[in-house]
Amino acid sequence: MAEPSPEIVVLHVDDDPNFGSLLREALEATDDRFRIETAANGAAALDRLGDGQFDCVVSDYKLPGMDGLELLAAVRESEPDLPFLLFTGEGSEVIASEAIRAGVTDYLKKRPGENRFSLLANRIRNAVEQVRAERQAAAARRINVVVRKVNEALVRAETRAEIDEQVCSILSAADPYRFAWIGDLDETTDTIEPRSTAGTESAYLSSIDIAAEGGDLAQGPTARALREDELTVVQDISEDPDYEPWRETALEQGFRSSAAIPLTYEDTQYGVLNVYADRPNAFDTREVTLLSDLGESIAHAYHRVSMQERNATQIDQLERLTDLFDQAQSIADLGAWETDVLAETGWWTEQVSRIYGLPLDYEPDPGEGIEYFHPEDRETIREAYERAIDQGEPYDLELRVVDEQGEHKWVRARGEPQLEDGTVTRVRGTLQDITDTKAREEDLKRTNAVLSKLVETLPQGILVEDESRSVLVTNQRLFSLLDMPGSPTEVEGADCEALIEEVKGQFDTPETFADRITELVGNRTPVDHEELTLADGRTLERSYRPLELPEGRGHLWVYREITDRRERQRELETVLERMNDAVFVHATDGPFLFVNQAACERYGYTEADLAEMTPADLDVPAEAEHVEERIETVTTQGEYVFETEHRTATGETFPVEVSASRITFRGEPAVLSIVRDVTERKAQADRLRRQNARLEEFASVVSHDLRNPLNVAQGRIELARETGSTDHLTAAKDGVDRSLELIEDMLALARAGEGASEAEPVALSEFAATCWTQVDTDPAALTVEATGTILADRSRFRQLLENLFRNAVEHGGEAVTVTVGDLEDGFYVADDGAGIPEAEQNAVFETGHTESASGNGLGLSIVTQIADAHGWELAVTESEAGGARFEFRGVSRPD
Repeated sequence: MAEPSPEIVVLHVDDDPNFGSLLREALEATDDRFRIETAANGAAALDRLGDGQFDCVVSDYKLPGMDGLELLAAVRESEPDLPFLLFTGEGSEVIASEAIRAGVTDYLKKRPGENRFSLLANRIRNAVEQVRAERQAAAARRINVVVRKVNEALVRAETRAEIDEQVCSILSAADPYRFAWIGDLDETTDTIEPRSTAGTESAYLSSIDIAAEGGDLAQGPTARALREDELTVVQDISEDPDYEPWRETALEQGFRSSAAIPLTYEDTQYGVLNVYADRPNAFDTREVTLLSDLGESIAHAYHRVSMQERNATQIDQLERLTDLFDQAQSIADLGAWETDVLAETGWWTEQVSRIYGLPLDYEPDPGEGIEYFHPEDRETIREAYERAIDQGEPYDLELRVVDEQGEHKWVRARGEPQLEDGTVTRVRGTLQDITDTKAREEDLKRTNAVLSKLVETLPQGILVEDESRSVLVTNQRLFSLLDMPGSPTEVEGADCEALIEEVKGQFDTPETFADRITELVGNRTPVDHEELTLADGRTLERSYRPLELPEGRGHLWVYREITDRRERQRELETVLERMNDAVFVHATDGPFLFVNQAACERYGYTEADLAEMTPADLDVPAEAEHVEERIETVTTQGEYVFETEHRTATGETFPVEVSASRITFRGEPAVLSIVRDVTERKAQADRLRRQNARLEEFASVVSHDLRNPLNVAQGRIELARETGSTDHLTAAKDGVDRSLELIEDMLALARAGEGASEAEPVALSEFAATCWTQVDTDPAALTVEATGTILADRSRFRQLLENLFRNAVEHGGEAVTVTVGDLEDGFYVADDGAGIPEAEQNAVFETGHTESASGNGLGLSIVTQIADAHGWELAVTESEAGGARFEFRGVSRPD
């Protein structure tokens, strides 16, 4: 049971309501702290015990349902230390003995007499007070242990976060506490936000809001403790009206009472600590006092770690400042010194010792440093030092010193007298090594002299102005270019806008000249090679650069005359314009800058179109990926010749040869490309390759097929000469005839490879019949199904048909029938002979291929050459009758 309230609440269990009323009146009359509740049986008693808080149970033995001993056993299971008195009229030694064994607190019989209720009241008071005392002692031990653990943790903690974590963890682990958290006031939202939690019910805070000021949410114990800086206890969450906004959630979490402890030390508020217990009335007076003291200890610990952190920060800052001071001395070669005039003592920093070449721990005498100054400067520094002491006059000098190792250095020596009551008591100063600075100053002087001479002699006109548009630097060349009166020195500091007004009339568009300068100055955008035309016809080129000067922004203008160069460029452009080849000039990484008329005509684009295009836009897709590589080659090697394939605006593609060179165009790096259409050259090369191939074929035929019949004829003639037989001459004649026939076929093959002359309409039906009569075809037959007219070279077409007819008769047999018919886009020649095996259908067109002993293998090769010369497509298939069928497609017909 939890700690009870001052009243003594007794549960009387008896099935006699009259006796119950009597007992209540008697006990309450005996002691006004008594409050008697009743139950008629054991089951009702257990229900009442589960719902309420009781300090003692007084029960009869004989009860309906369960007797007093059974009720005692049931109570002891849940309330082992709750005082339980058996007050019965059915008592016996056996019952008393069993009751004692079951843990009864006291056993009384209902004897008649007035003092029976006084005796009962005394027994109840004694039992309750004993239990209360035991509980208070246990609570004191418990809270003391908690306080000790917290204090030990506070001593060990080194940060606020560690304090938060340890305090919440220790409190939430101590019975009867279930949950603890520490919160801060969030001034932006005016709510109290948790910064550390511990316990089994941490989800509680995520489902509630706690306001610091205003409204119901600010009336709870947490806000009140923080606002009033006083510990606030809620002994019964279920009854306290101020807990209304959070009651339901708290009870669901098992919270029955709570304490809010402000964490304040010396007017500094570090937040609020909340502790929740699982029973009502968990915080008695002693525990409240201990928790209040604990809050002060926690706040003091916060103060301690804050001071430690602050001290550590200050130490870190001091160490950083010391380190920075040392680094500053080292970086700036700057040392400090002080002389106490009255005490006649001196002191300087390590950097002064370094400058003098002395050990870092060297202890100087007053004024000793003067002896390290250069002999020629020593009197100067001595007089300045003495004036500082005698007259209080500071000094700042650049002089030379000679260090302990004999090295000469330039230093800046400064001294500042310190006065007290009008008397100089100390002189403090600095000594800075400025040797490098002096060297840089000398270098700068030399550089300025060189640059001044360079600006004076530059062939370009130069003008530099500052942010206020005042002239800083100009040269004589600018005066010459713009015909300006005066000299560069006379206009230094002059207003640039006034100068513009003076010279703008020399330009063909004065206002444009002036406005453009204003625009460039406003935008500060670098510009190169802007061309300006003067009223007298000369051409100037202008470049602009924004400057960052030590004293602010500035502007640099460069003007050069390019009249001659522009004229030469125009002449070159005229030459390029008149070239038959396409000419392009393009930036190394940009669009075309110049194209000639031939380029526009060949590619079908206007000059404006090409000005927005790059070389990659002209290449066919397969070649475009090589553009960057080719430009890189040109820019590194100076020139590059290559072949590629270009595409016109209509999609036509054609081969080209590009001769590219690296040039300067209008003052910028560029690439000049002369592009030649090599379509005809490619075609000529193809024709030459075909002719060479035919020559190789002729050589093969001559070396084999023509030599054989000639050898036979030669041998027969020799035999005829030896034997006198004319039969040998007949055989020789056959060999000669065979050779002549072969020569005719070879000539036909040679002519077949040449391009067809002008085509003319040819009626297939009549022409095929005529060609048939020119071939020894008897007894073969011709069937002409063709009715159309085609365009062909008659002579070549005759050779084609005669060779096909001859081939059909030689390979198809004497009774073969040859058919000539129309195709949708051509014609065919078919026979009903043996046909051509599929595996040999491609080989039959090769020169020298024949299956006939009397053939020479040139006939179908001639057919192929003539078809190619006409641009026809030739294919061999099987005819409907199983013979050979030669199809010619892509054949033109008259309109």
